[in-house]
Amino acid sequence: TIAVVATVAAGFVFPLLPLIVGTAIGLAAYRHAPTKRNVFIGLGVAVTILSIAMAALMQAHTGPVVQYVETPVTVVHH
Repeated sequence: TIAVVATVAAGFVFPLLPLIVGTAIGLAAYRHAPTKRNVFIGLGVAVTILSIAMAALMQAHTGPVVQYVETPVTVVHH
């Protein structure tokens, strides 16, 4: 049951990672010189792709469980 809770929690956290990390990197990019900005943008894109890939893997492994829990929560949030 602990594993189920952990995977469900990860299912909620992973989709938010690209947003959080992307925002942080975006803010950091604007604070730095324009020459470094491209490096930060590249890093942001790489992290976003990695996060989406990880979320997809989690979904593939725990699809039915995550969907079962996310559906009522989505209804409550809306």
